[in-house]
Amino acid sequence: MHTPLIISCSFTPAELPYSDLTHIFYAFADVNPTNGTVFLVDPWADEQTPFDSPAPEDELRGNFGRLLRAKREHRTTKVSISIGGWTFKDHFAPVACDAKKRAEFVRSALTLLEDYGLDGIDIDWEYPENEKEASDFVLLLREMRAGLDAHAAYKGEPRYLLTIASPAGEKKLKLLRVREMDGEPGGVSPALPLSLTLRRGA
Repeated sequence: MHTPLIISCSFTPAELPYSDLTHIFYAFADVNPTNGTVFLVDPWADEQTPFDSPAPEDELRGNFGRLLRAKREHRTTKVSISIGGWTFKDHFAPVACDAKKRAEFVRSALTLLEDYGLDGIDIDWEYPENEKEASDFVLLLREMRAGLDAHAAYKGEPRYLLTIASPAGEKKLKLLRVREMDGEPGGVSPALPLSLTLRRGA
């Protein structure tokens, strides 16, 4: 779901058909290209809008509060925060190529995940434009995966999700280092979708 919907259409997470959903991607957060910090674009919609019914003063509000309430009733539904999107696509390259900025990206993304009770991080870099950016994307994903796994181990939680918005066009898809992104630098992972395997080898 996209945060402007709460303003333009008065649509809130309370209206989602949770019994029919397995995964929800909440879009979008942005990343600061100068330092790598991931941050909320619309804090009012995300964490401040009040509930329609009374709630404790210390309870999380906004869309994240509503999603957290819904997750208590629908335990199998997973919620990830989507970072980037087409509007913020140019913010990734300066971060992915810099080790300090990547570390800050991971740290701040994990803070959002923890603060809002999320199940995963969705990175929407639309899309790497050359071999260097594709290689840097692998580094960003590798470090984000390591951070998520370390956080899960620390909390004793199941493995957190890490997803991307992949291009569908053959040219941009071929540019991605799919095997390395899937954690298999030496070959195709058994978990790699067949469609990606075929396109990668085309």
